[in-house]
Amino acid sequence: MLMVFASYYHDNVDMETDDYDASLTEAFGKELQNDLIPQFEHAYRTYASSISEEDLVASRDHRIFLGFSMGAVTTWYRMMDSMRYFRYYVPFSGSLYWGNHTMVNEYGHDNPNWTAQLLENAIIAQGYTAEDFYVLAVTGTKDFAYRTVNMQIEDMKQHPDMFHYDSDKVNGNFTLLLGENEEHDYHAKRLYIFNSLPIISQMIVQRDLHFQEIVIDVEGFLLYPNLRKKAGFNIVRDTMKAMIDYTLVVFFRGTCNRLLNNLCVFCAKVVFYE
Repeated sequence: MLMVFASYYHDNVDMETDDYDASLTEAFGKELQNDLIPQFEHAYRTYASSISEEDLVASRDHRIFLGFSMGAVTTWYRMMDSMRYFRYYVPFSGSLYWGNHTMVNEYGHDNPNWTAQLLENAIIAQGYTAEDFYVLAVTGTKDFAYRTVNMQIEDMKQHPDMFHYDSDKVNGNFTLLLGENEEHDYHAKRLYIFNSLPIISQMIVQRDLHFQEIVIDVEGFLLYPNLRKKAGFNIVRDTMKAMIDYTLVVFFRGTCNRLLNNLCVFCAKVVFYE
């Protein structure tokens, strides 16, 4: 699995205002689509046969967008403008309630009933349906974000034509997992990453086995047909390396290095409950 950590904006003027990054989370989609995705798809062997728009869209089933806090708000916004590149969305401890102050002012601070409709309208406008995405939302029971995250999830449940909630993470297209006694901190982020990425990875593998034709090479290697299009493909060296998932993770500035250093020695397991 290839993980891409996008650095945060060091000159953010909204940190001390009521906007608090909302404008940045909305605008990040353009940078993601125009710069980040083409750059990394070109640099690494992934499921995309090339960095053409057609091939990037065709490989959307192997990309995850994940973020924590305002990165989670960014994750929800990318579901609204970047679905052609991503099937899976993993927001940790953040909701659209934080990201759109115009809607909050219109509906009130304790009324997030607009969130699900906003998402649904954006999904439809992009030409996608309930069959084209999966959302794994995670937060902690002692996280200050828990209340608004839960409010948004409950609102999404009121739109069953688009959002199919299922706690077993199999039959629906979105679910909410809770970290018992977890707060809005670095420890929670590590726990959520450690537990959520294997869940999504398993979904990707199961979807591949169900939908894609698997070809057995003469040397006994399992090959996906589209991987054979790669120039210079070496079966021994590249078969397993090429079968990676592309993950874009958006975090607050400064967390990237700490995460990488500590993830190497981290082996704890969080207990989720429904």
